Amino acid sequence: MAAVSRLACLTILFAACGASPGLAGDAPLIDLAMPVLHDFSMPGMNDIPDCPCGAPDFAQPPMLSDMIRPPVDMMPPPPDNMPALDGTGASAFSYLGSSAAFVTGGRQLNILSDTITPTQTVSAITQTFGQGAVANVHVVYAKDSKFATQVDALFTYDKKVNANDQWYFVFAAQPSGTTIYWYIYAVGFDGKKLYDPTTLTPFSFTSQ
Repeated sequence: MAAVSRLACLTILFAACGASPGLAGDAPLIDLAMPVLHDFSMPGMNDIPDCPCGAPDFAQPPMLSDMIRPPVDMMPPPPDNMPALDGTGASAFSYLGSSAAFVTGGRQLNILSDTITPTQTVSAITQTFGQGAVANVHVVYAKDSKFATQVDALFTYDKKVNANDQWYFVFAAQPSGTTIYWYIYAVGFDGKKLYDPTTLTPFSFTSQ
């Protein structure tokens, strides 16, 4: 009778605690009314550090010319067909010569004496050395061999010819019966002055 009373008391006690009686060795009861929900989202999404370079700026795309322009140290140097006419780095002036005259666009003349027609112009060339050694080359010409009424004009730089600088000048067409006498001189940045021809006989041509 006493055992029955103890069982009844235990039943009442378990009912009050929300459990049911079992054996002493049974595992604790699990509440299955609400299963645990697991978070399957990507871990650490809010912990990704910001990019140190910041967001790219697409407001102004690069110009094509900027994209294809090579670095400065890869750019080709400027053409060297023009001497340094300020004397910078110029070598000593040591030569004026290789002078020649042509009917412009035509045959070469005998530079000492030749004839042309009144409609033809004469192109003269000469060369100097060293390169860039002179700023200007002059032609002095006159209609009389004594140079009583002379004109001093400038040659124009043409190009490099081997190690020399070449210059040119174009004489205008002259009336029939006119003879033009002429010679060349140049002064180097080193102060040296040279002439061509080096004799007292000037170059000449006659229109007829």
